[in-house]
Formats: sequence, C-alpha cells, structure tokens
Amino acid sequence: MEGTGINYERRNRLRVTATTVGISIGGGDAPQYTVDKLIGLIRPAAIRFTDTVSAVVQFYTELIRKKHKFPS
Repeated sequence: MEGTGINYERRNRLRVTATTVGISIGGGDAPQYTVDKLIGLIRPAAIRFTDTVSAVVQFYTELIRKKHKFPS
C-alpha cells in the first residue's frame, strides 16, 4: 500500500535472460494500491457486513424477547 514504506510483492526474484542470471535485492516493488483505492474496495463490503450483522442482531433480539416475553 502506498505510503507504508518499502513494499515487497510475493514473487520469484530470480531474473533470467538469454545472457545472464541474477536476483533483485532491495528497493522493493511499486505499491499496488493507494489508501483511497483500498478504502474504495473495502467500504462496500464493510457496509454490507454491518447491515447484515445489524439484521441478525435485530432478529435474535426479537426472538429472545418473544421467547422470554420481555416488553418491546
């Protein structure tokens, strides 16, 4: 993620060409996501998760109220 220091992508660092074999060490990789892009990816899922948890809690709260005859 951009702005979090050196980023390393999981990949084979061995570089083979027709004339050389080498390994890249240091420097890191370009960031795959910016903070804004990452938030944009996560926000819709977080909203749906929150809505789902709220619906489940509401359902079970009503179920317990009815079972134990608690006032609404």
